[in-house]
Parts: sequence; structure tokens; C-alpha cells
Amino acid sequence: MSKGNSSTCIVILSPDSMSIASSPGGINEAQAWATLRTVSADGTGVFSQLRIESMQENKIGLEVEASLLILALKSADSGEQTTIKLRNKDGRALLSFEVVTQSIPMMTVIQDVPVRVLSAQQVDSVQEPVADSPTVRLMSPPIKSLSTVVERLKCLHDRILLKGNMNGELEIGVATDMAFMTTFWKDLPSPTVDGEGPQPRDSSKRAEAYVDAATLSRVFTAHSLKPSQAICCMMDQGARSLVVWLLFMGASDCVTYYMPVLDDSVPVPDAQDDRAGCIGPSGSCVGDSGAKAGSGRPRVPPREGGGGHRLVRDVPCVEERSG
Repeated sequence: MSKGNSSTCIVILSPDSMSIASSPGGINEAQAWATLRTVSADGTGVFSQLRIESMQENKIGLEVEASLLILALKSADSGEQTTIKLRNKDGRALLSFEVVTQSIPMMTVIQDVPVRVLSAQQVDSVQEPVADSPTVRLMSPPIKSLSTVVERLKCLHDRILLKGNMNGELEIGVATDMAFMTTFWKDLPSPTVDGEGPQPRDSSKRAEAYVDAATLSRVFTAHSLKPSQAICCMMDQGARSLVVWLLFMGASDCVTYYMPVLDDSVPVPDAQDDRAGCIGPSGSCVGDSGAKAGSGRPRVPPREGGGGHRLVRDVPCVEERSG
């Protein structure tokens, strides 16, 4: 099995659930895991009917080219009805999509996706990362807002600093030789976990970590899934530290992103040394008319949801222009 190959994904089917894992490599690789119900009484499962039989306790594991699977799923989404079969043709394993079109007259379009059937040992080796109890666990700001922020920040640096505490505060920022820019939220609730009571507010329980900007940007493109809620977790596990984002679609469907923490040896400028203008919620420049006389510090404009943007150090403020 080609572990760590970002162009492939692993699909594991069982009578109750379907798991999809991208790049299921080691702990130092970013990974994404989706767990979905296969069939449900309320009709919200992936399939309306499912029959699965195997000698591996009715569990089937497949390795498939991600781009080909996406194309087949897009075709299925536009059809009236789709039947998916695992079959063998000329000695090759294929995932066959039989799509009944909505056109008149109706037609059945068959799209075959080459797959590799995994052995029981290979299926057992595909394990979701194990993470200890998080140091910080917060309900996430809207994923679409985070995506907008990270798209701007990654233009400044290839690594992004995340800071959070159990007082409901979260910061996302970058540091360069010329500037330190951060976006912050406050009053974020802390989700409860089965077997635990509500977590008290505690600013001393804090965590910070650098993550790869491109990886974080890809994570936040998941706003297109329209999750009902999202949770940010930061786990301090020494060399195995992780930042985890969980996106929930309904009661039990979940997509989890595991991001390894980068080396934090690069110093970050002190945010108390801010002397320049602020970046407003829309990304436009904001003047320092709100600063106290002689303080040299502008007032950070309010932001819906308790957030704001701050740019520090003496750098030119460049206006965003359309076109």
C-alpha cells in the first residue's frame, strides 16, 4: 500500500460505517479522516440500501486514486439513481458506478474506477491517529471566515501560528522580519465531552503551535461541506504534538483533520510592540484615529463574533484592490 501518497485515499466499508482516509502515513504527516454512516433509519446515510459481504468480518478496504473517485462521485451526484458495485474485470478490481441519468429518455452510464483491494492485515494497519486529551478545546469560529483569514496570511509566510486558551480565546497569525499579523476571537465556548462536565474558563490552560500554512488552507476549504459545527483541539504531546480540527455534519458524520506541529524555533515578535495601523475585518486598511494620544497604539476595530485583526511593526499598509 502506497502510504503517504497524497494522490490516493483509503476507503473502508462496513455494514454500519464508511471511513475515508487521505494520506494515511505516519504521525508527522497531515491526515484527513471522514467517518460516515452507511445506512440510517432517517435516510441520512450515504446509501439507501447496502449489501456487503467479505471474509474480513464484512469489512472491505480499498485503495483508490482520489481524483478518479471524485470524478465518479460528481457524476453520481448529478444522476437520478446510482448503484455502486465492486467487481473484477480482466483480472482488475473495479469500483463500478452505474448512474441512471435524469435526461429523457433515461440512460444508464457506467463509470469504472480502478481500485486495489486491501488484505485484512493492510486494513488493520490503517489506523486513525491516537490523540490524548487536548490542552485546549474550543468551538471553532465559522470555517469560511477562517478560510478567508488563512488565504491572506499564507501570502505573508509559509507557516502560521495558532494560539488558544480555555478562556475562549483563539488567535491565528504570522510573523515575518517586518511584521506580525494576527486575527483573534474571544468568548468561544468549550465543548463538553461524554463523561465530563462543562469546562471552567481558565486562561492559564493555553497552547500554541506553528502549522504549515498550505495545509491549514486546505483544511479550511472544507467550509464547502457546510458543517453544522466545528471544534478546534490543540494537543501538547511533545514530539507528537497535534492540532486537530473536527467538522460535524449532522449527529454522527464527522471529518477530522490532523496537522503535525512545526518546529517553533523561529521567534515571534511581541504583540505588545504594535505601532502600525490595523487590518479591518474586510482586509482594508484602518487608520489610527482611535488611538490614545501619545500611546502609539491604534484601537483594534470590533469584529463580529468577538474577533479582530491586528498588524504590528512599522510596515506600509497596502490597500486591497479589486480586479
